[in-house]
Amino acid sequence: MLDTDAGSEVVLARVAGILSAAATLDVGDTEIHDGGVLNTDRANFDKRFQPDLHKINTICTAMRELGHKVVLASGTFDIIHIGHAQYLEAASRYGDFLVVGVDNDEKVKRKKGNNRPVVSETERLKMLAHIRSIDLLTLKKHEDPKWQLIRVVQPDTLIATEGTYSPDEIASLENAFVDRVVVLPPQATTSTSARLRLLQISQSGELRDRVLASIDEASTTESSVDVLTKLRADIDSIFSQSS
Repeated sequence: MLDTDAGSEVVLARVAGILSAAATLDVGDTEIHDGGVLNTDRANFDKRFQPDLHKINTICTAMRELGHKVVLASGTFDIIHIGHAQYLEAASRYGDFLVVGVDNDEKVKRKKGNNRPVVSETERLKMLAHIRSIDLLTLKKHEDPKWQLIRVVQPDTLIATEGTYSPDEIASLENAFVDRVVVLPPQATTSTSARLRLLQISQSGELRDRVLASIDEASTTESSVDVLTKLRADIDSIFSQSS
């Protein structure tokens, strides 16, 4: 656990502010444009996002001293969908104070490939701040040591998805850092990765149709008919394999 010199009054004031922000969600920043309301943000992002691990540790320690159960969940949350919302709602039921760690862009890229994330870390964090079940948000960096946020938060309950931890890892976590690990099943019929694959296949199909249509039009001329025919067959074969 990280050391902290914060006085108890400062800690309790910070916790009270976070709890108030998460519970009410009724005070936000409003921008005025041409005499009208342009945008109202009632998520209290500045109060609910905490990048400092020492402060996170202080807050979570204070929550436990007040008798509240702390829950920790983590993830990418790229292109937020109903499964994410249901997962976080389910996680919040295992305690009183839900901390959510969000993978930063570089961490997502290394885990899921160069084309991810689709949504930047800043936007993903701000989107999650609008979910009522979340009390505190933080960013997980790719260079962070293994299980760093778990060690900092030391949650009463650690929420995980299927396949995140092996049985041996769960045993190690429960022996050292958490009271229990709860593995939740998928909360939606499809994942962000699956949706992106379907989109890519759809776009490939549309591109294939357009390319082949152009070749058909060009091959009406007598010159280079054989070349175009072969090219058409090659392209058709490539796109058929990719689908």
